[in-house]
Amino acid sequence: MAEWDPQGVKDYAAELIAQTGADYTHLVLNKSLYTALLTDVSAVPTTFFIDENGIVLKTVVGSMEKSAWEEIINELLEEM
Repeated sequence: MAEWDPQGVKDYAAELIAQTGADYTHLVLNKSLYTALLTDVSAVPTTFFIDENGIVLKTVVGSMEKSAWEEIINELLEEM
């Protein structure tokens, strides 16, 4: 892996957000999260649901209809 550049990661994320108009909260990974989560990702999109303690609650590979996302989110909220 090339040298980790935190500012470069933030700048790239900001550029993507501006280009896509993605108006929602984004998680910008630090090097340890990148190594732990993304090095094994084999498909895009892959969505991680992470709690306030950094625990991965659920991983979803692929896209789904809005109702399916709502169901997952509601189930996770009920478990908290």
